[in-house]
Amino acid sequence: MRFGTTAYLFTGEAEPDDAAKGLAHPADTYSLSGSLVGNAWKLTFRNGDESGTLNLLLPAKMLRYAADIHDGRTKPGYAEPVLYKEWRFEGEVNGTSFFKAGITARTKYFLVLQGRGNSCDTAENFTHWQLKITGKKADYSFYGELGPPVPEKENE
Repeated sequence: MRFGTTAYLFTGEAEPDDAAKGLAHPADTYSLSGSLVGNAWKLTFRNGDESGTLNLLLPAKMLRYAADIHDGRTKPGYAEPVLYKEWRFEGEVNGTSFFKAGITARTKYFLVLQGRGNSCDTAENFTHWQLKITGKKADYSFYGELGPPVPEKENE
């Protein structure tokens, strides 16, 4: 799985400055690049000439949810329902640049990868993500789409 190229700051009805405690110079939209580096997801957010990186340390375990939400969707040619799926990760985060001021000891992230599919999990099933950062000086959220999976021949 890989992150798409755009991240959106969740603001609800608020202005970005009010919706993003601990995030210097918040914007509605960021360009995003992400990769798994060692034991952490490294997500780099860019807004014009400014960029900042969040490093999400991989947790020892993740939670996996799959549910039939009874919307009548079925897999073509099969009677089984198309399930709503979530993979949830929670752990410690550190950050650079415009993230740094809000990140103190024990600042946490909560990352949810979302999608639809059957009971087998494949990268193609997951299409969206949400990320919440919380701590003593931080409280903000991002969301976006997942990019197309890396072709298997490139994964070898």
